[in-house]
Amino acid sequence: MIGVLQIGYHLDEKTYGALYEKYELSKGNQTKYFSGNAITEASFLDIAYQEWGRICFFGVKLDVNRLYGITDGLVSSELIEYNSFYALLTKAYVKTFGQEVTDAILAAEQNRCDYVEYVTHMKINNAGALMKKLSAGKFSKEQLDSHSFHSYRLKSAYVTFTINQLDSDTLRVCAKCPNTVLKRIHKVEGLSGVTIEQVFDKETAADILFKQIVKYTKPDIPEELSREAILASL
Repeated sequence: MIGVLQIGYHLDEKTYGALYEKYELSKGNQTKYFSGNAITEASFLDIAYQEWGRICFFGVKLDVNRLYGITDGLVSSELIEYNSFYALLTKAYVKTFGQEVTDAILAAEQNRCDYVEYVTHMKINNAGALMKKLSAGKFSKEQLDSHSFHSYRLKSAYVTFTINQLDSDTLRVCAKCPNTVLKRIHKVEGLSGVTIEQVFDKETAADILFKQIVKYTKPDIPEELSREAILASL
């Protein structure tokens, strides 16, 4: 159900500074990338607010499939469940950042979901025919061609939505949701954010995906891409 997830934390200055120095970052380079890891990147940003003072933001982007030990590229709702998320996350943090830093990160008073990619693989009787129908509608070429996804990304206030054909009877449907979208959907304001538990909700995920289907296909919404079909695939 979830392909990529980014968690944001408000860290204390000591922990933030230790990580910043560990990765030898600078004002011009505030992101550390990791390969072969469930954690794909860590980002750093500190801002001095007049109202709240200095806040150290620390973001961790996760390959959720890899976090759950899924290596074949398929998203399995039976494996990716919220109940086991924090145990797996803690293990990945210790492996990457060490126990002491992990303890400090998980003890942060504020943490939130900054970004999520909802992904589902839907079984369709004739995926090719449906893709041809979609290509004649409101979708842009970049939304339907996986080779062009990298060049298609909307502004931060919107969902970036893509569909591509995996094989003769399978479509991959994806909604990329930045923080501003998540906060609007869950009616969250200020520095507070959407919780991890909230983004694991399948009903909400189905709503987001189906709303995008409606946006790009109405009034001729494909029956194969109904909300019920999407929810069943998550």
